[in-house]
Amino acid sequence: MTRLELKNHQIWQDLTEILQSLDTNVIVQEHIDQCDYKVCGYWDEQDENYVTLYPRSRIS
Repeated sequence: MTRLELKNHQIWQDLTEILQSLDTNVIVQEHIDQCDYKVCGYWDEQDENYVTLYPRSRIS
């Protein structure tokens, strides 16, 4: 087994700060808004979650 040890370097600190500042909800919402699909989902009687992607042209 190979073990990789990353040194405490400024690049890792900078990357950590950048990643912590990202709002993933905004990124995902922007992606959905820019693509030609809409996410639709529902729960059935057995509490199973179903998610489907529909082309916006079929929904509008």
